[in-house]
Amino acid sequence: MAQGDIDVKKKYIEQFRWIALKEMELTGIPAAIKLAQGLLESNAGFSTLATEANNHFGMKCHNDWTGLTYFKEDDDRDDKGRLIPSCFRKFSSPEESYHAHSLWLTQRPRYSNLFTLDPDDYKGWAHGLKKAGYATDPAYGDKLISIIEKFELHKIQPVQKPPVELTFEVQAETTKSGKILQKESVKTAAVVDHSKSGVWVMNEVRFVYAKPGIKFTDIAKMYDIPLKKLPKFNPPLLNKSLDQLSENHRIFLEPKRKEFHGEQKWHVVQANETLQSIADYYAIQTEPLRKRNRLFEKEEPTIGTKLKLNGKKIRIRSLRN
Repeated sequence: MAQGDIDVKKKYIEQFRWIALKEMELTGIPAAIKLAQGLLESNAGFSTLATEANNHFGMKCHNDWTGLTYFKEDDDRDDKGRLIPSCFRKFSSPEESYHAHSLWLTQRPRYSNLFTLDPDDYKGWAHGLKKAGYATDPAYGDKLISIIEKFELHKIQPVQKPPVELTFEVQAETTKSGKILQKESVKTAAVVDHSKSGVWVMNEVRFVYAKPGIKFTDIAKMYDIPLKKLPKFNPPLLNKSLDQLSENHRIFLEPKRKEFHGEQKWHVVQANETLQSIADYYAIQTEPLRKRNRLFEKEEPTIGTKLKLNGKKIRIRSLRN
């Protein structure tokens, strides 16, 4: 590798490390993995997709994408075997691309096993991505590992901020049935699987993922939660059965917070997102989020809108002639 290529890659790392670190805090995806994927997929920011569509991860449209698009030849062919332009997602900024990549991994069950790995296990993540079908290149995992080790991406930490350590407070709670429930409170804003019980945590709120055949009564019994409380913790599910939900749908085991407790202050709305899905993603209540951003009842934010996740209501800019 020529020195010029090395310098270009180092510049990319320096430019996007803060985004990767922010996404790591928010979702638990290792910054080393995200930067390595960005470097590889975007050719250090110089690929056509990166320069023309702000797409740093080669993300295609797929059937559920309603946002901006960019077409270029890749690997799609017509019924006669001729190469045809493929539809790729187009973003308004590289930051939006990085967050869309996080949503892609966190919202698809086939990648769920990755989040049981230690965040420092970049080799497990690299090979796990390949095994889950993220890329067709048989050497994809090895390429990511090579990039991480060459540029020491696994050593990247937030500037002037020590590595986040998870601390657990065990509290004894007596339930109505007389059982003693050991409740672990995780002091982190990222999605973390802190036990073998299948309980995950986001924004200090515990939740589980919906699974086929599992009912509210099963969840209530399994985690010793009064059945009548589960619908209160999950208002959108009041008139639905768990069989109607996708496997990546979150079932909250306690009330969501009124605001996001992590460092991220804003969320840029992307295609197919609703106020409810955004609130569920950050484990915050819908109405405080609506009021904080001065949205009318039943009003949905448009693509590209910046939603404030914590603090006071957004200011209304005065109109000028």
